[in-house]
Amino acid sequence: MMTSNAIFYTFSTIAQALAGVIALLGAFVLYRLQFLRDQIESDSRHIAGGYMIVNPGYQQAHADTATSLLREGRYREVLEFARRTELPAGVARTEMEQGRLGLNLGRKRSLLATFVVSLALTVGLIVASVGVLAAAPAIVECPAGPHVVFVVGLAWFAVCTGSHCILIYKALR
Repeated sequence: MMTSNAIFYTFSTIAQALAGVIALLGAFVLYRLQFLRDQIESDSRHIAGGYMIVNPGYQQAHADTATSLLREGRYREVLEFARRTELPAGVARTEMEQGRLGLNLGRKRSLLATFVVSLALTVGLIVASVGVLAAAPAIVECPAGPHVVFVVGLAWFAVCTGSHCILIYKALR
């Protein structure tokens, strides 16, 4: 028969380890998001800057739109605007920046979505672990209780670890 000590040790360790993982992954993801944001802003400035060049006969409305989108941080719309609006004559093309901007906007969205899922799984397991610790004496009294709790807890831990690996992979791309 399994003792409540095994439950206490296992689930308190899970909760503590995952709390540390959240802190490390949070810092890592925030650093990566900041790096992506800087690249996104730089490419958006370069793309929008082409429309702001004073060029006789060129539509002032394009310059105003590009300036407004950039100032408001609407980077996806800067990209869409650039794809549907021709640059003034003599201005260098921005295909490379447009490609990189689209890629980085997608990376940012994917990284944030993965982080939210990973965070929800991790916080959920921490809360469940605390609940298991509180209910350990009752769990031990049930014949199948400890085994079910261990299987579910360790499976959930494996899913959390998998989500952390996916998150790290997406952050490093």
